[in-house]
Amino acid sequence: MKLLADALTALRIVLAMLIGWIALTRHDPLGFRTLVWLTIVAFTTDWLDGPIARRVKGVRQTWLGYHDFEVDLTVTIALSITLFQYQLVWPVLTAIGIFIVWIIWRTFLAQEKLNIWETGIWPDHKVDTRDSMLIESVMTVIDFSFLYLVWDQDPEMFKIVLIWIFAVTILNPGRSLARARGFIEVGKRILQGRPDIVQDGEEHVEGNP
Repeated sequence: MKLLADALTALRIVLAMLIGWIALTRHDPLGFRTLVWLTIVAFTTDWLDGPIARRVKGVRQTWLGYHDFEVDLTVTIALSITLFQYQLVWPVLTAIGIFIVWIIWRTFLAQEKLNIWETGIWPDHKVDTRDSMLIESVMTVIDFSFLYLVWDQDPEMFKIVLIWIFAVTILNPGRSLARARGFIEVGKRILQGRPDIVQDGEEHVEGNP
């Protein structure tokens, strides 16, 4: 199971590179539609690798499991390239600005000694901390901007994407509700000035998130 989860995580890197390459080299309707399908597959692997990894109890987290966040970032970067190529520049600049603030937080304000190679740049990505809202905002800006781009460029593909979103939400409602609850809880703690950390609602075990 761990091997399958890692394979899905690694596949996401390949898909991200393909998405970026198509965005840079193809600007025709077929190329765009292919790009959207690859994005759907990439996000599907993200929804599958965590639950698969969590089926294996008591197994130490793998290297790819620790770096699942960086793998997710490769997809975000690929979608940012796509937005840039289609003249949607402001979401990319906004996401870059938020990401820079987040990196500064992790490096200087969080006062954590990070072993990036072993545990990645966000080792506590399975829990919601104050700065988790920043990085979630980066991905949210890019993801929703890409969704708008699909609606603008190919309404038929936009319908397919909405069907996919509905399907994964129905198939795994726990994750969707957990992410929403976690985001709300972090927002409450920021407004209340509470420095504590809470779980994001998902089962917190060794393995991919």
